[in-house]
Amino acid sequence: MTDIMRALQQLGEFEWASRRPRLEAKDGDLSYPPIIVWRYKNRSSEIAAFLSSAVSSFDASIEWSLRLDQKNWSLMPRKIQEYAEQESIGELKAAEHLKALIPELGMKANQELERLADHIESQFRNRSAVQPPPDSVGNTSHNQK
Repeated sequence: MTDIMRALQQLGEFEWASRRPRLEAKDGDLSYPPIIVWRYKNRSSEIAAFLSSAVSSFDASIEWSLRLDQKNWSLMPRKIQEYAEQESIGELKAAEHLKALIPELGMKANQELERLADHIESQFRNRSAVQPPPDSVGNTSHNQK
């Protein structure tokens, strides 16, 4: 299984990135619903379109929210955003609340995140086989395994 950060970094070099819970999380920490936030050094509409297509084509058991309209891009279960809006709190606080209220959401989402990372990598490999990556994506580790 692929880590989501590795899959996203294949599309471009990170300027900054954060993942909650951390990759090393175990047991109860995995009931914290995942929040992935990152910023590429060289963003492009092509990268955004690719990610949007990859996430929307993923056969998910939960709804995922991919936000690409801000300086930092984010990926998280849609339930986090809905709860944050409903309670007028930030997304990190919403994830903490959901960890306590619906721990199975975090467990399920963290398991599914690995499959989503595999899907993004697969879509990228298929796309790269058809056309070379654009210059704006940068030369990161997409050829390394």
